[in-house]
Amino acid sequence: MFDIIQERFRDFRMPILCGIAITRRCNQKCLYCQVWDTEHHELKTKEALSIIKQLSELGMHRFCLTGGEPLLREDIGRIINFAYNKNMKVEVSSNGSLVKNRISDLKGVQVLCISLDGPEHIHDSVRGRGSFKKVIEAADIARKKNIAVSFRSVISKMNFRYVDAILNIAKDLKMNFIFQPVTPIILGTHRINPLAASLDEYRQAFAKLIAKKEKGNKFILNSLAGLKYFYGHLHGWPKPKKMFCISGRVLFHIEPDGILYPCINGSACDTRGLRGRDCLKLGVKEAIRSLRVPDCAGCWNAASFELNYSVALLLKKQGNFLSGVRYFC
Repeated sequence: MFDIIQERFRDFRMPILCGIAITRRCNQKCLYCQVWDTEHHELKTKEALSIIKQLSELGMHRFCLTGGEPLLREDIGRIINFAYNKNMKVEVSSNGSLVKNRISDLKGVQVLCISLDGPEHIHDSVRGRGSFKKVIEAADIARKKNIAVSFRSVISKMNFRYVDAILNIAKDLKMNFIFQPVTPIILGTHRINPLAASLDEYRQAFAKLIAKKEKGNKFILNSLAGLKYFYGHLHGWPKPKKMFCISGRVLFHIEPDGILYPCINGSACDTRGLRGRDCLKLGVKEAIRSLRVPDCAGCWNAASFELNYSVALLLKKQGNFLSGVRYFC
């Protein structure tokens, strides 16, 4: 089925969904990420607004602002408001630490996705002392402003035993979690990630999530198919088989310097011979047209998997795939 749908999408290019890493700057130093330590040019306000305007004219329906920490941008409120006035659905992916002080800038945001990697002692050991309390505070503040909140939990050596504790937090807060494995390399580098769990450790965590999902746990955003994908039933993670993917066709990702890639893996694609396209020099339309679509083996990003899975199923039913996408940050 997936091969047939992939063939139908071969020459299709329309930026309906796009993630924009608006900055690589970050106020936290998470153990599995060094994006903050990479040199880069950062789009000026006018450049960012121009790219969003071009995306809108090409049919973009919704997009997610990521980082680094996007709330470090002084103009983040202006960027969000501009997209909102273009009738786009805006999502923001954040560590939560600046939400209290920047909540007025989040007006118009549909979904705020906040990272939460476990109970307080685990989360703080990964992201810094006091970060857990700020996450909980941020979620409460956003919800009071009628902004939907979801959490992302990255499974690693440090928290694979804490699935029950994380789900208890979800139950107490009445908020959803999406789970994914930590990347094999430290983000922003090419170095092996010391927080990467072993295959058995990953499977221990995802086996528990599968069992909880099968029993009807309503706080797990991953589909059962997505959880099984990471467990290895479907594709043998962490060496997955080829899967249907809309990246570079419907879904795109733009780095802080305006370079367009098929997906959030971004510059990592260059190691496979895939070069991004410069939206500032080429214009967004030409950047998309000339972008080579990847032939990836698989994916570590849970939101991307859920997007691809939803699209494949809904296309099979001749449906509107956006109706099945809860969020994609």
